[in-house]
Amino acid sequence: MRNIVIVLIGLSLFWMLGCQQEITHSVSTNPTATEILSENPNADIFQLDDVVYETNIDWVDDLEVTKNNQIGEIKKTFSMKHPLKEFENGDATQLTSGTKIFRVKERGDVLIVEIDGKTKKYYALVEG
Repeated sequence: MRNIVIVLIGLSLFWMLGCQQEITHSVSTNPTATEILSENPNADIFQLDDVVYETNIDWVDDLEVTKNNQIGEIKKTFSMKHPLKEFENGDATQLTSGTKIFRVKERGDVLIVEIDGKTKKYYALVEG
């Protein structure tokens, strides 16, 4: 009888310990300009409100959108020649200082800029 009790206790402990689950949480973050530029040094991007926006995305370029209100402008053109300087809000890789940034009426993840009468659409690179 004693052996049966010991075996049952041992099996119970084995079952309880074997059925524990390890719970892990992963946190996704938005891609940074540094990450984007390390994959594509020629990417046409800018950063606004800590979100990086990229252009030349086929399906975004095909969207029909309407310009809304201005929400910002480019402060400076980022140079890869100064790798110690971090990409900041208002920085762009190809847009020039003073370029105005506009919302669109149809979507919250697309912004537009107008350069020499041409419109460029930029898509927010966000995770989740």
